[in-house]
Order: sequence, then structure tokens, then C-alpha cells
Amino acid sequence: MPDTEPHREVSRRGFLARGVVAGAVLAGSGLVVGGTTFTRATTAHPKPETHDVVWGDDIDYLDGVVRTYATTNPQGNLSSLGVYIDADAMAAFDEDELGAHLHLPEGVATHQFTFLAFHYNPEGHPPPDVYTVPHFDLHFYTVPESTVEPITTGPATYALPDAQIPSGYQRIPLVDTDGDGEPDAPLVEEEMGEHLVDPSGPEFQADGEFTHTMVYGAYDVDGSGTGRLTFLEPMVTNEFLGGLTEPVRNEFETPSVYPTADEYPAEYVMRPSLTGGVFVSLDGFTAFEGADE
Repeated sequence: MPDTEPHREVSRRGFLARGVVAGAVLAGSGLVVGGTTFTRATTAHPKPETHDVVWGDDIDYLDGVVRTYATTNPQGNLSSLGVYIDADAMAAFDEDELGAHLHLPEGVATHQFTFLAFHYNPEGHPPPDVYTVPHFDLHFYTVPESTVEPITTGPATYALPDAQIPSGYQRIPLVDTDGDGEPDAPLVEEEMGEHLVDPSGPEFQADGEFTHTMVYGAYDVDGSGTGRLTFLEPMVTNEFLGGLTEPVRNEFETPSVYPTADEYPAEYVMRPSLTGGVFVSLDGFTAFEGADE
């Protein structure tokens, strides 16, 4: 959700990840990179072994690595789209913030998804006592990076079609545009957009706790006065990810239509690896109609 300061001069605006391993494939007995095979004792598979893994951009974080990936089923169709945080990176995430854009794997049809904005927030972010704990914000965008980077902070004065608002999700008024002392418009955040949340989530209840959730994003990308969905954002705490001992699948509400007809996820999955890292992915891709149909 809200902006994070870059770590070690890693900015979301100009960052192009180093050490790209796009095109590496995990199949058969191990991970093949540049003709070299690494056994499963070295790498863990985020899907059944009948699914191939194609790795995307990576970023070194202290002694660890954060890397995007996609999996495809035996028919070659996308079965998950995610990010892998290795054991050393998980151990390193502590007091330093991190924000970086990572490209998705090449050579795989990722549907409308364009890139991942990876954020680690060591102190969390507003609202207070809801998301103010160390956690990861994983923005999977469906618009180009060049559309996201120029976004500036301000009120969301555009309309958003009801069909693109998932059941239970709300546009929360946070900005007072008419000076009457009452918020009347959602907030557009710099280099991100507007965030739509589900107030029925456990983190918003008096006796609830934030461990993980799904947030949607929107923005008026063409200045027409009508916004559209622009990202899906799993949010998950450092403590929850670090304590995973088995996969956790979470279905979430989806809109009636997306801006463009295609396949979109219906769940996100958090899966510990055999080597101490963690996979977080969008899964359950299903066909949706587009707003223009």
C-alpha cells in the first residue's frame, strides 16, 4: 500500500533489477540455468513437478535474493505468478525498507500482468493499529510501468464502475476536497494509485489481527474521469511468512468484470520452500469478461 523509502538507493522509480535470470526453467530433475542443472536439494518447486517454473528479475537484498517467477502446467498455460524470497532475504528483512520494481518472466503469457512492485515496510503503514506491523506489499500491476511512475498523490475524483469493484470492497474516503472537515474522496498514492479494501477483513475487527489480505488498486489511467482496476496486492506480515510450515491458500472476492477480458487469479498462495524461503503467488486463474464487452 503506501510508499516506502528505498533501501540502499534502490528506488521504485528508476530501478531495474540486477542479476536477471529470465529464461531459467525448472523441470525434470532440477533447475536449468545456462545449461547447468541444480538439484531439488538446492531449489524448491512452488508447484507439482509436472509444472515448469520460469524465473524473472531478481534483486539482491543483503545476503539474500528476491525473484519473480511464473509456473505453467503441462499444457503450457499459466498456473501461478509470484515472487520468491529466499531464506537469507527472509532473515535479512528487519529494520531496512525496500521498494523495487521487478519485471515478470519473459517467454510466458502472463495475461494482463506487466510487472511487480515489491515493498517491505518494517514499521507498516496507515491506518494505525491495522497495518502498522512489519509486512510485505506485493503489487501485481496490469498497466505499464510507464503509467504507474508518473502518478502523483491527490484525491481520486474519478468514477470507478461498480462492476470492477469486488463484492465487499470499498473506496474509502480519506481526502477532504471541499474543506468541510469531512473526507469525501479516496486517496491516490504516489507511483501506485488508489487502494480498495475489504472492511470485513479480520484486521478491521476489534478482536482481529492482520496476518495477510488482498487489496485492489485503481486509477484513471487516461484522464477520462473514469478509473479502472490497475493492480492486485497481496499483503502479508513478516511474522506470518516466517512462520509458515505448510502452504496457505486464500480465495478472495473478484470483480464482475476486469478492464480487459482475460484470465485473472481467484486466490493467492503462500508456500514455504524446502530451503527456508517463501513463495507468494497469484493462483487459480479464471476467465473474466472485459468492461468493453
